[in-house]
Amino acid sequence: MTEHTKTPWIANDQHSGLDTRWRVESEHEHGVVNYGWIICNCYGPDAESNAKFIVRACNHHAELVAALKRIASGEGYYGAQAAEYKQIARDVLSKLEVDDAK
Repeated sequence: MTEHTKTPWIANDQHSGLDTRWRVESEHEHGVVNYGWIICNCYGPDAESNAKFIVRACNHHAELVAALKRIASGEGYYGAQAAEYKQIARDVLSKLEVDDAK
């Protein structure tokens, strides 16, 4: 199995006549072409929100999985304390909120 296209991915609107679509693209350059790979095209009335949802989920997937693994590890006899769990969640959520503000 090959690796997925590197993140971050971006949502990019494409207007072509009456056709409005949003593309999910990689920001990384590939070969001679000076733009990233097109991951998928989103069409229809929900195209923008779908593209942005895909980008948000994919760009933060590794961080969210890592946070869940830390929480699930429950180190020590009683595991991590509630304050530690909350801090792990706050750390990842603050990164998501910063990304959403862009």
